[in-house]
Amino acid sequence: GLHPGDVRVLRARERFPALHSFLKPFASKRQSAIIFSVLGTRSESDCIAGSDLDGDEFLVITNPDLVEGFKPSEPYQAPPTPAGASKVLEVDDLEDEELEAQLFEHLLTNMYDNRFA
Repeated sequence: GLHPGDVRVLRARERFPALHSFLKPFASKRQSAIIFSVLGTRSESDCIAGSDLDGDEFLVITNPDLVEGFKPSEPYQAPPTPAGASKVLEVDDLEDEELEAQLFEHLLTNMYDNRFA
């Protein structure tokens, strides 16, 4: 879903010549890149709809008339997990047979219930 905090106003930093030289062989004339800092308690990319940078697309608006009057909102914060809620199982928590059974059940559920497809 969308949240008002997904809209972020960031300031572009001056290009870093060494980084620009390093990335130049990987880019064509039509490509651009956004490089997010990973410093701080929460990255800006995570503040934008919890982006995990696995192919997410971003819209960059450079028109100052559109950006000047923008009033930022706090980014979305997922509610805390209630006390006593079951822990999310990790793959390493399961024995091979249990993992296989859960994956098979997940496959069958998604194969015959197209709401999850």
